[in-house]
Amino acid sequence: MRRVIPVAKATAAALLALVAVLGCEPDTPVGVTEQPRPTLSAAGSEAQAEAADHFLVEFTGSVDQLTAAVEGVGATVYRAHPEIGVAMVRGLDDTRAGDLEESEGVERVTRDLIVQWQPPLDESALEAAEAKWRWRCNESGRRLLLPVSVEHDADRCAGRLGQGRVRRS
Repeated sequence: MRRVIPVAKATAAALLALVAVLGCEPDTPVGVTEQPRPTLSAAGSEAQAEAADHFLVEFTGSVDQLTAAVEGVGATVYRAHPEIGVAMVRGLDDTRAGDLEESEGVERVTRDLIVQWQPPLDESALEAAEAKWRWRCNESGRRLLLPVSVEHDADRCAGRLGQGRVRRS
């Protein structure tokens, strides 16, 4: 016996399939381009950096093996992180760092950098901001840091700062 599917059911199934296919297409905003995300290296390239007095050493052997190699070139291991294979070494110069890099178990030797990530403070702006605030006393004599524009009773606070609670008589 031949089964006949009603036209309404077939049309509904086709429409449902079309909606499912169109609904799976990723949303793409029109006229919006994706901006690259900032990276740590990009931020650091704009910052001022100065050479540190130590080197970072990437190693694959044991800490004892690294310590022997470092002492062999006349330097000392300041800090070692064997879990990640990185150590901080002091007492190296560029020549001895090259010699250390040729040691067994040492992958790379890099001079560390000191980087100022945030812009330095503008001292004049800081002083201007501090000039807008003063220590004041509230009704119970407690010290509060308040804007200069807030008026207060100077007689109430005179000579009482730093004495804890002040009782009214």
